Amino acid sequence: MAQQFSAKTVTIDEMKHIVAESDSNAVLVDVRSKEDYANGHIPNAINVPYVEFAEAMQMEPHNFATTYGFEHPTTAKSAQKIILYCGGGTKCHKSAAIANDFGLADKTLVYANGYREYSRLEKN
Repeated sequence: MAQQFSAKTVTIDEMKHIVAESDSNAVLVDVRSKEDYANGHIPNAINVPYVEFAEAMQMEPHNFATTYGFEHPTTAKSAQKIILYCGGGTKCHKSAAIANDFGLADKTLVYANGYREYSRLEKN
């Protein structure tokens, strides 16, 4: 079970900046359901639904990479940060607590305002 953990949160501008940096090695992870992801997501985000997140963290690195399309964050050679987001903050914080349980506290960021804010601001 995930322990209480407060991940570092980022704003929409910080998230965009980190993702845009060519050397950032950041992966944007949408933890909403597959259906929500299919109905719209932040460009270049990879879907690892919250309901699968703990199981995904337990996967063998090759199977994880094959399933989700990026290197398992717990591998020793992985220097990438993961930026988690959901609709409005709850599932991404719960996913961050799971990531913390797997030793990823220093690699995990949370865009807590999530897709609701992103979709509202990007339409303007």
